[in-house]
Amino acid sequence: MGKQALLLILLIFTASLGFAQVTARADRLEIYDDETFILTVSVSPSTQLSRADISALESIFTIISRGQSSQSSSVNGQRTSVTEYQFRLAPKEFGLLGLPVFTVNNEQSDAFFINVKDSKSRTNNLDPDAIRYSIDVSNKSPYVDQTISLTIEIAYRIALTGQFSNYSFPGFEKGTDTEQQSVETRQGKSYNVYKRTITLTPRQAGEFSLPDIAFLGQYQVSSARPAQRINLNAKPPKITVKPIPAEYPAGAYWLPAENLEVEDNLSQKISLEENEHLSWSITQTVTGLSANLLPDPLAAIENNATFQLYRDNPIFKNVENEGTRKDITALSAKTNAGPTLTLPKVSIPWWNIETDQLEYATLPSRNITITASTSRPSQTESSTNETNQPVVASQPSSIWQWVSLV
Repeated sequence: MGKQALLLILLIFTASLGFAQVTARADRLEIYDDETFILTVSVSPSTQLSRADISALESIFTIISRGQSSQSSSVNGQRTSVTEYQFRLAPKEFGLLGLPVFTVNNEQSDAFFINVKDSKSRTNNLDPDAIRYSIDVSNKSPYVDQTISLTIEIAYRIALTGQFSNYSFPGFEKGTDTEQQSVETRQGKSYNVYKRTITLTPRQAGEFSLPDIAFLGQYQVSSARPAQRINLNAKPPKITVKPIPAEYPAGAYWLPAENLEVEDNLSQKISLEENEHLSWSITQTVTGLSANLLPDPLAAIENNATFQLYRDNPIFKNVENEGTRKDITALSAKTNAGPTLTLPKVSIPWWNIETDQLEYATLPSRNITITASTSRPSQTESSTNETNQPVVASQPSSIWQWVSLV
Protein backbone atom coordinates (compact mmCIF):
# COMPACT_ATOMS: atom_id res chain seq x y z
CA MET A 1 0.00 0.00 0.00
CA GLY A 2 2.85 2.33 0.82
CA LYS A 3 4.50 1.65 -2.55
CA GLN A 4 1.23 2.38 -4.42
CA ALA A 5 0.82 5.72 -2.61
CA LEU A 6 4.41 6.67 -3.41
CA LEU A 7 3.90 5.75 -7.09
CA LEU A 8 0.74 7.90 -7.23
CA ILE A 9 2.62 10.89 -5.79
CA LEU A 10 5.41 10.44 -8.36
CA LEU A 11 2.88 10.31 -11.22
CA ILE A 12 1.18 13.51 -10.06
CA PHE A 13 4.55 15.28 -9.70
CA THR A 14 5.67 14.13 -13.14
CA ALA A 15 2.41 15.33 -14.72
CA SER A 16 2.75 18.70 -13.03
CA LEU A 17 6.14 19.19 -14.72
CA GLY A 18 4.45 19.07 -18.15
CA PHE A 19 1.59 21.38 -17.26
CA ALA A 20 1.76 25.09 -18.03
CA GLN A 21 -0.76 27.87 -17.89
CA VAL A 22 -0.50 30.30 -20.83
CA THR A 23 -2.61 33.47 -21.18
CA ALA A 24 -2.45 36.38 -23.63
CA ARG A 25 -4.23 39.73 -23.29
CA ALA A 26 -4.10 43.16 -24.96
CA ASP A 27 -4.65 46.55 -23.39
CA ARG A 28 -6.79 47.57 -26.41
CA LEU A 29 -8.85 45.55 -28.86
CA GLU A 30 -9.51 48.38 -31.34
CA ILE A 31 -6.88 50.77 -32.67
CA TYR A 32 -6.08 52.91 -35.70
CA ASP A 33 -3.27 51.93 -38.04
CA ASP A 34 -1.04 54.75 -36.72
CA GLU A 35 -1.36 53.59 -33.10
CA THR A 36 0.24 50.87 -30.99
CA PHE A 37 -1.01 48.52 -28.27
CA ILE A 38 0.56 46.32 -25.59
CA LEU A 39 0.30 42.54 -25.67
CA THR A 40 1.05 40.66 -22.43
CA VAL A 41 1.75 36.91 -22.46
CA SER A 42 1.88 35.18 -19.04
CA VAL A 43 3.45 31.74 -18.58
CA SER A 44 3.37 29.73 -15.36
CA PRO A 45 5.64 28.05 -14.41
CA SER A 46 8.30 30.33 -15.94
CA THR A 47 9.69 29.27 -19.29
CA GLN A 48 10.71 30.77 -22.63
CA LEU A 49 8.27 31.48 -25.43
CA SER A 50 8.66 29.61 -28.67
CA ARG A 51 10.61 31.42 -31.38
CA ALA A 52 8.07 30.16 -33.92
CA ASP A 53 5.24 31.91 -32.02
CA ILE A 54 7.18 35.20 -31.93
CA SER A 55 7.91 34.92 -35.67
CA ALA A 56 4.18 34.45 -36.28
CA LEU A 57 3.55 37.59 -34.25
CA GLU A 58 6.11 39.55 -36.30
CA SER A 59 4.45 38.53 -39.57
CA ILE A 60 1.35 40.55 -38.60
CA PHE A 61 2.71 43.29 -36.31
CA THR A 62 5.89 45.31 -35.98
CA ILE A 63 7.44 44.79 -32.55
CA ILE A 64 8.31 48.30 -31.36
CA SER A 65 9.71 47.17 -28.01
CA ARG A 66 9.69 44.13 -25.75
CA GLY A 67 10.42 43.24 -22.14
CA GLN A 68 9.81 40.56 -19.52
CA SER A 69 9.49 40.20 -15.75
CA SER A 70 9.32 37.16 -13.44
CA GLN A 71 7.74 36.52 -10.06
CA SER A 72 7.81 33.52 -7.74
CA SER A 73 5.91 32.60 -4.56
CA SER A 74 5.56 29.73 -2.11
CA VAL A 75 2.23 28.68 -0.56
CA ASN A 76 2.08 25.73 1.86
CA GLY A 77 5.47 24.65 0.66
CA GLN A 78 4.40 24.65 -3.00
CA ARG A 79 6.51 27.00 -5.12
CA THR A 80 5.05 28.72 -8.22
CA SER A 81 6.64 31.07 -10.73
CA VAL A 82 5.18 33.32 -13.43
CA THR A 83 6.92 35.14 -16.31
CA GLU A 84 5.20 37.98 -18.15
CA TYR A 85 6.32 38.96 -21.65
CA GLN A 86 5.25 42.40 -22.87
CA PHE A 87 5.29 43.50 -26.53
CA ARG A 88 4.44 46.97 -27.86
CA LEU A 89 3.03 46.28 -31.32
CA ALA A 90 2.16 48.35 -34.39
CA PRO A 91 -0.13 46.82 -37.05
CA LYS A 92 1.14 46.22 -40.56
CA GLU A 93 -2.31 46.28 -42.20
CA PHE A 94 -5.96 47.16 -41.73
CA GLY A 95 -8.82 44.91 -40.71
CA LEU A 96 -9.51 42.28 -38.08
CA LEU A 97 -6.12 40.81 -37.20
CA GLY A 98 -5.88 37.56 -35.25
CA LEU A 99 -3.21 37.23 -32.56
CA PRO A 100 -1.18 34.01 -32.85
CA VAL A 101 -1.77 31.28 -30.27
CA PHE A 102 1.18 30.84 -27.88
CA THR A 103 2.04 27.21 -27.05
CA VAL A 104 4.06 26.07 -24.01
CA ASN A 105 4.32 22.39 -23.04
CA ASN A 106 1.25 21.51 -25.12
CA GLU A 107 -0.81 24.26 -23.47
CA GLN A 108 -2.13 27.12 -25.58
CA SER A 109 -3.36 30.65 -25.00
CA ASP A 110 -6.82 31.67 -26.13
CA ALA A 111 -7.18 33.22 -29.59
CA PHE A 112 -8.52 36.79 -29.94
CA PHE A 113 -8.54 39.60 -32.52
CA ILE A 114 -7.47 43.24 -32.83
CA ASN A 115 -9.62 45.51 -34.99
CA VAL A 116 -7.32 47.89 -36.92
CA LYS A 117 -9.03 50.90 -38.51
CA ASP A 118 -7.78 53.32 -41.14
CA SER A 119 -6.51 56.48 -39.42
CA LYS A 120 -7.88 58.56 -42.30
CA SER A 121 -11.37 57.74 -41.07
CA ARG A 122 -10.68 59.12 -37.58
CA THR A 123 -13.25 61.73 -36.57
CA ASN A 124 -13.04 64.57 -34.06
CA ASN A 125 -15.35 67.08 -32.43
CA LEU A 126 -13.30 70.13 -33.29
CA ASP A 127 -14.68 73.28 -34.86
CA PRO A 128 -14.16 73.29 -38.64
CA ASP A 129 -11.75 76.21 -38.39
CA ALA A 130 -9.78 74.92 -35.39
CA ILE A 131 -7.15 73.40 -37.71
CA ARG A 132 -6.54 74.31 -41.33
CA TYR A 133 -4.19 72.15 -43.34
CA SER A 134 -3.22 72.94 -46.94
CA ILE A 135 -0.56 72.35 -49.59
CA ASP A 136 0.21 74.63 -52.53
CA VAL A 137 2.93 75.20 -55.15
CA SER A 138 4.33 78.45 -56.48
CA ASN A 139 3.83 77.43 -60.12
CA LYS A 140 1.57 74.67 -61.46
CA SER A 141 3.03 74.78 -64.99
CA PRO A 142 6.81 75.30 -64.79
CA TYR A 143 9.37 74.56 -67.48
CA VAL A 144 11.89 71.74 -67.28
CA ASP A 145 14.67 72.69 -64.80
CA GLN A 146 12.62 75.60 -63.45
CA THR A 147 12.70 75.51 -59.66
CA ILE A 148 9.36 75.88 -57.86
CA SER A 149 8.35 75.93 -54.20
CA LEU A 150 5.92 73.57 -52.47
CA THR A 151 4.51 74.99 -49.23
CA ILE A 152 2.83 72.91 -46.51
CA GLU A 153 0.83 75.03 -44.06
CA ILE A 154 -0.92 74.19 -40.78
CA ALA A 155 -2.86 76.97 -39.06
CA TYR A 156 -4.26 75.96 -35.65
CA ARG A 157 -5.99 77.51 -32.65
CA ILE A 158 -5.52 74.61 -30.21
CA ALA A 159 -2.53 72.81 -28.69
CA LEU A 160 -1.19 70.64 -31.53
CA THR A 161 1.90 68.48 -31.97
CA GLY A 162 2.85 65.87 -34.53
CA GLN A 163 4.91 65.09 -37.58
CA PHE A 164 4.55 64.53 -41.30
CA SER A 165 4.59 61.08 -42.78
CA ASN A 166 7.39 60.29 -45.19
CA TYR A 167 6.75 62.28 -48.34
CA SER A 168 8.20 61.78 -51.80
CA PHE A 169 8.28 63.81 -54.99
CA PRO A 170 8.70 61.45 -57.98
CA GLY A 171 9.90 63.26 -61.08
CA PHE A 172 11.38 66.17 -59.11
CA GLU A 173 14.73 66.90 -57.53
CA LYS A 174 14.28 68.00 -53.91
CA GLY A 175 16.25 71.08 -52.86
CA THR A 176 16.09 73.21 -49.72
CA ASP A 177 13.66 72.39 -46.91
CA THR A 178 12.91 75.30 -44.57
CA GLU A 179 10.48 75.82 -41.66
CA GLN A 180 8.78 78.95 -40.37
CA GLN A 181 6.55 79.55 -37.33
CA SER A 182 4.41 82.67 -36.83
CA VAL A 183 1.22 84.02 -35.28
CA GLU A 184 -1.40 85.51 -37.61
CA THR A 185 -4.91 86.91 -37.34
CA ARG A 186 -7.34 85.43 -39.86
CA GLN A 187 -10.99 86.44 -39.97
CA GLY A 188 -10.68 87.96 -36.54
CA LYS A 189 -9.15 84.83 -34.96
CA SER A 190 -5.57 84.28 -33.83
CA TYR A 191 -3.74 81.29 -35.35
CA ASN A 192 -0.39 79.65 -34.85
CA VAL A 193 0.89 79.14 -38.39
CA TYR A 194 3.50 76.55 -39.30
CA LYS A 195 4.92 76.60 -42.83
CA ARG A 196 7.31 74.17 -44.45
CA THR A 197 8.70 75.20 -47.84
CA ILE A 198 10.46 72.73 -50.11
CA THR A 199 12.08 73.65 -53.43
CA LEU A 200 11.50 71.21 -56.29
CA THR A 201 13.11 71.10 -59.72
CA PRO A 202 11.51 68.98 -62.50
CA ARG A 203 13.96 67.15 -64.74
CA GLN A 204 11.52 66.04 -67.43
CA ALA A 205 8.36 67.30 -69.07
CA GLY A 206 4.90 65.83 -68.43
CA GLU A 207 2.03 65.78 -65.94
CA PHE A 208 2.76 64.86 -62.34
CA SER A 209 0.37 63.99 -59.51
CA LEU A 210 2.34 64.05 -56.27
CA PRO A 211 1.31 61.69 -53.43
CA ASP A 212 -0.78 62.90 -50.49
CA ILE A 213 1.16 64.29 -47.54
CA ALA A 214 -0.22 63.21 -44.15
CA PHE A 215 0.22 64.92 -40.80
CA LEU A 216 0.00 62.55 -37.84
CA GLY A 217 -0.44 64.33 -34.54
CA GLN A 218 -2.41 64.85 -31.37
CA TYR A 219 -4.28 67.82 -29.98
CA GLN A 220 -5.56 68.94 -26.61
CA VAL A 221 -8.48 71.30 -26.21
CA SER A 222 -7.90 71.86 -22.49
CA SER A 223 -5.52 70.62 -19.80
CA ALA A 224 -8.46 68.91 -18.06
CA ARG A 225 -9.03 66.59 -21.04
CA PRO A 226 -6.61 63.97 -22.39
CA ALA A 227 -4.86 64.47 -25.73
CA GLN A 228 -6.61 63.10 -28.82
CA ARG A 229 -4.99 61.77 -31.94
CA ILE A 230 -5.65 63.42 -35.28
CA ASN A 231 -4.79 62.56 -38.87
CA LEU A 232 -4.69 65.28 -41.53
CA ASN A 233 -4.27 64.64 -45.25
CA ALA A 234 -3.77 67.04 -48.12
CA LYS A 235 -3.01 66.45 -51.77
CA PRO A 236 -0.60 68.69 -53.69
CA PRO A 237 -2.05 70.20 -56.87
CA LYS A 238 -1.31 68.55 -60.20
CA ILE A 239 1.82 69.96 -61.89
CA THR A 240 2.27 70.14 -65.67
CA VAL A 241 5.94 70.53 -66.64
CA LYS A 242 6.52 72.20 -70.03
CA PRO A 243 9.42 71.25 -72.35
CA ILE A 244 12.11 73.64 -73.62
CA PRO A 245 10.44 75.98 -76.17
CA ALA A 246 11.20 75.29 -79.83
CA GLU A 247 12.40 78.87 -80.40
CA TYR A 248 15.16 78.54 -77.79
CA PRO A 249 18.62 78.44 -79.49
CA ALA A 250 19.61 74.85 -80.25
CA GLY A 251 22.52 73.65 -78.14
CA ALA A 252 22.42 76.71 -75.86
CA TYR A 253 22.50 76.35 -72.09
CA TRP A 254 18.84 76.22 -70.93
CA LEU A 255 18.08 79.00 -68.41
CA PRO A 256 14.46 79.51 -67.27
CA ALA A 257 14.47 82.50 -64.89
CA GLU A 258 12.57 85.60 -63.82
CA ASN A 259 15.51 87.87 -64.62
CA LEU A 260 19.16 87.61 -65.64
CA GLU A 261 21.77 90.37 -65.77
CA VAL A 262 25.50 90.26 -66.52
CA GLU A 263 28.11 92.96 -65.86
CA ASP A 264 31.87 93.30 -65.60
CA ASN A 265 34.51 95.71 -64.30
CA LEU A 266 35.92 96.90 -67.63
CA SER A 267 35.42 100.29 -69.25
CA GLN A 268 34.72 100.87 -72.94
CA LYS A 269 38.28 102.04 -73.70
CA ILE A 270 41.05 99.83 -72.35
CA SER A 271 44.83 100.19 -72.59
CA LEU A 272 47.25 97.46 -71.66
CA GLU A 273 51.03 97.59 -71.59
CA GLU A 274 53.11 94.79 -73.02
CA ASN A 275 53.58 91.88 -70.58
CA GLU A 276 50.86 93.37 -68.33
CA HIS A 277 47.88 91.43 -67.02
CA LEU A 278 44.36 92.78 -66.87
CA SER A 279 41.99 91.72 -64.09
CA TRP A 280 38.58 90.85 -65.57
CA SER A 281 35.61 90.16 -63.27
CA ILE A 282 32.24 89.05 -64.68
CA THR A 283 29.15 88.84 -62.43
CA GLN A 284 25.84 87.18 -63.36
CA THR A 285 22.79 87.96 -61.21
CA VAL A 286 19.74 85.71 -61.57
CA THR A 287 16.27 85.78 -60.03
CA GLY A 288 14.15 82.64 -59.70
CA LEU A 289 16.99 80.19 -60.25
CA SER A 290 19.91 78.81 -58.25
CA ALA A 291 23.25 80.46 -59.04
CA ASN A 292 24.79 76.98 -59.30
CA LEU A 293 22.83 76.50 -62.56
CA LEU A 294 24.32 79.57 -64.28
CA PRO A 295 26.62 78.89 -67.26
CA ASP A 296 30.30 79.73 -67.73
CA PRO A 297 30.30 83.17 -69.44
CA LEU A 298 33.82 82.69 -70.85
CA ALA A 299 33.43 79.20 -72.27
CA ALA A 300 32.92 80.47 -75.84
CA ILE A 301 35.96 82.78 -75.88
CA GLU A 302 38.43 80.90 -73.68
CA ASN A 303 40.43 79.44 -76.57
CA ASN A 304 41.32 82.67 -78.35
CA ALA A 305 44.26 83.18 -80.69
CA THR A 306 45.23 86.63 -79.47
CA PHE A 307 44.88 86.60 -75.68
CA GLN A 308 45.34 84.24 -72.78
CA LEU A 309 43.02 83.76 -69.74
CA TYR A 310 44.27 82.67 -66.33
CA ARG A 311 41.13 81.72 -64.45
CA ASP A 312 40.17 81.35 -60.80
CA ASN A 313 37.33 79.18 -59.48
CA PRO A 314 33.88 80.82 -59.82
CA ILE A 315 32.16 82.14 -56.67
CA PHE A 316 28.47 81.22 -56.15
CA LYS A 317 26.06 82.89 -53.75
CA ASN A 318 22.33 82.28 -53.16
CA VAL A 319 20.07 84.47 -51.01
CA GLU A 320 16.37 83.57 -51.01
CA ASN A 321 15.16 83.90 -54.62
CA GLU A 322 18.32 85.54 -56.03
CA GLY A 323 21.73 84.14 -56.87
CA THR A 324 25.03 85.41 -58.24
CA ARG A 325 27.96 83.82 -60.04
CA LYS A 326 31.27 85.71 -60.17
CA ASP A 327 34.07 84.68 -62.54
CA ILE A 328 37.50 86.27 -62.07
CA THR A 329 40.26 85.92 -64.65
CA ALA A 330 43.59 87.52 -65.53
CA LEU A 331 43.92 88.44 -69.22
CA SER A 332 47.15 88.97 -71.15
CA ALA A 333 48.08 89.39 -74.81
CA LYS A 334 49.80 86.53 -76.59
CA THR A 335 53.11 87.09 -78.37
CA ASN A 336 52.78 89.02 -81.65
CA ALA A 337 49.10 89.69 -80.93
CA GLY A 338 49.30 93.09 -82.59
CA PRO A 339 48.62 96.62 -81.36
CA THR A 340 44.94 95.89 -80.63
CA LEU A 341 43.07 93.06 -78.94
CA THR A 342 39.35 92.51 -79.34
CA LEU A 343 37.28 91.07 -76.53
CA PRO A 344 34.36 89.35 -78.23
CA LYS A 345 30.78 90.05 -77.23
CA VAL A 346 29.48 87.84 -74.40
CA SER A 347 25.86 86.84 -75.02
CA ILE A 348 23.94 84.53 -72.67
CA PRO A 349 20.46 83.39 -73.84
CA TRP A 350 17.78 82.88 -71.18
CA TRP A 351 14.04 82.32 -71.09
CA ASN A 352 11.93 84.90 -69.28
CA ILE A 353 9.34 82.80 -67.44
CA GLU A 354 7.24 85.88 -66.62
CA THR A 355 6.86 87.12 -70.21
CA ASP A 356 7.40 83.67 -71.75
CA GLN A 357 9.95 85.06 -74.18
CA LEU A 358 13.56 84.56 -75.21
CA GLU A 359 16.01 87.22 -73.99
CA TYR A 360 19.78 87.76 -73.90
CA ALA A 361 22.09 89.04 -71.18
CA THR A 362 25.09 90.60 -72.94
CA LEU A 363 28.45 92.28 -72.51
CA PRO A 364 29.57 94.40 -75.51
CA SER A 365 32.69 93.66 -77.50
CA ARG A 366 35.64 95.93 -76.65
CA ASN A 367 39.03 96.75 -78.06
CA ILE A 368 42.19 96.75 -75.94
CA THR A 369 45.08 98.91 -77.11
CA ILE A 370 48.49 97.37 -76.47
CA THR A 371 51.14 99.97 -75.63
CA ALA A 372 54.87 99.67 -75.15
CA SER A 373 56.11 99.25 -71.63
CA THR A 374 56.94 102.65 -70.08
CA SER A 375 59.23 101.29 -67.37
CA ARG A 376 62.78 100.08 -67.92
CA PRO A 377 63.46 96.82 -66.15
CA SER A 378 66.22 96.81 -63.54
CA GLN A 379 69.05 94.31 -63.57
CA THR A 380 66.99 92.04 -61.35
CA GLU A 381 63.89 92.54 -63.45
CA SER A 382 65.78 91.82 -66.66
CA SER A 383 67.07 88.62 -65.19
CA THR A 384 63.58 87.71 -64.07
CA ASN A 385 62.00 88.54 -67.41
CA GLU A 386 64.38 86.22 -69.17
CA THR A 387 62.32 83.41 -67.65
CA ASN A 388 59.27 84.79 -69.51
CA GLN A 389 57.53 85.78 -66.28
CA PRO A 390 55.07 88.65 -67.05
CA VAL A 391 55.04 91.92 -65.18
CA VAL A 392 51.91 92.23 -63.03
CA ALA A 393 50.32 95.68 -63.10
CA SER A 394 47.80 95.39 -60.28
CA GLN A 395 47.83 94.59 -56.58
CA PRO A 396 48.91 91.06 -55.57
CA SER A 397 46.19 88.46 -55.08
CA SER A 398 45.88 84.71 -55.09
CA ILE A 399 45.29 84.61 -58.82
CA TRP A 400 48.25 86.92 -59.58
CA GLN A 401 50.53 84.71 -57.49
CA TRP A 402 49.32 81.75 -59.49
CA VAL A 403 49.86 83.56 -62.78
CA SER A 404 53.33 84.64 -61.71
CA LEU A 405 54.14 81.04 -60.85
CA VAL A 406 53.01 79.94 -64.32
